Amino acid sequence: MLGMGVVAGACPRVLMGNAIYERPEKGSAIYLIPGYHPGYAMLGGHTLDLHPDFLRGILPGYQGPRTMVTRIKEADQSIKRAVFPLSGHHISIDHKRQQAFFSSIDGETMVLFDVDNLELLALVGPHQTGYVGGGHAVYLPDDKYIVTTERRHYLPYSGNPKQHYGCITVRDAKTLNVLEAYSCGGINPHDIALMADGRHVAVSNYGSTDWPVAGKILPHVVEPSLTIIDLESGKVVRKIIGSNRNNEIRHVAAHNMDRIFAIQTRMVESSESRALLSQGKEVIDVDLASPEGIFYAPAPLLGLSTTSGNPLIKEIFPKNNLLFRQGQTIIYDPVYDEAIVTFASGNIIAVIDGKSQRIIKIIRTDHMGLHHPRGVALHPDGIHYAVSGSWRDIYLFKRGVHELNRDRCLYTTFYDHSHLSIL
Repeated sequence: MLGMGVVAGACPRVLMGNAIYERPEKGSAIYLIPGYHPGYAMLGGHTLDLHPDFLRGILPGYQGPRTMVTRIKEADQSIKRAVFPLSGHHISIDHKRQQAFFSSIDGETMVLFDVDNLELLALVGPHQTGYVGGGHAVYLPDDKYIVTTERRHYLPYSGNPKQHYGCITVRDAKTLNVLEAYSCGGINPHDIALMADGRHVAVSNYGSTDWPVAGKILPHVVEPSLTIIDLESGKVVRKIIGSNRNNEIRHVAAHNMDRIFAIQTRMVESSESRALLSQGKEVIDVDLASPEGIFYAPAPLLGLSTTSGNPLIKEIFPKNNLLFRQGQTIIYDPVYDEAIVTFASGNIIAVIDGKSQRIIKIIRTDHMGLHHPRGVALHPDGIHYAVSGSWRDIYLFKRGVHELNRDRCLYTTFYDHSHLSIL
């Protein structure tokens, strides 16, 4: 994998990723939400994964995984749905609000579609044999390029971490042709965040492989890490190993080298859950999205700074650490210098101060009627951010004060997802 500088012109050193645009009118947002289980939705006696009205992107004879997209227009709450041929995870939207790249997770197909009519524009695979989709992608500011994560096939640990390292690919945003493939320097890459300088990306690497011996149900966590890659050279300029090698590092928000936050995930066998929950004093929900036999245990959020020679790592935990279970999505709000993160199994939103890395607010979403919060994204009105529940509903909160705006909430079903996208 060679870095040849083809994206240098697309990665200016000035702040472009957070440019201030004219704010759209109230209610003008369009939401795109994946749906992992279209087979649970029915119309006219057919489940949507097999309904001819929703299969414009499915080629005849296709027998692989299918993921739905629900498109909601906020102004009139109208809904469109389409089913695509992939194991879909995250949707990245170009800045022109015209097309969206639907990343697969551990799958061999990725999709480009029109954000207005949900028509399939292109279907592509990983950059070479032996790789699968990593789950996330990001458009660069000029919309000429899109950067995606790709993993190596999930295989038993070989004893050499480098043999399991994945990559990021730089693709032409229109054709999806691969222009560059750079090693990400980590195992099982997943999330990717473009920094404000437009030049660097941060990649969260699960760090896990399959076990060398059969019979284990938990992932074999080897080297959880966060890597920062220079898009001009393709080099890994920073690599930070997780503070606890039993925890995967799954998602990241990165504004600059001094404002990086990463979600850790700790998975244990269900038999261990009783001991972990023994001190709990309230009724909690079982997250039906948890894999069979697996329990999401508490894991601290990581606050990272890489401005000095030795990266600084801070573990962030509330007094009731059971609230920090199954962290799902994290974003950074540059206006208020805050990180906003959802914890699906904890049924909370946590707000973290960017400078001190302290928890400044915990929002119990289940007390408001929003269960298993997953996606979170800044609203284009510049005033709110949106949070989506695993199976249904979108709630809007006011940035900075984090007050619920009940009048702007939307109530509909998505059929399970991980991340929310807004245009």
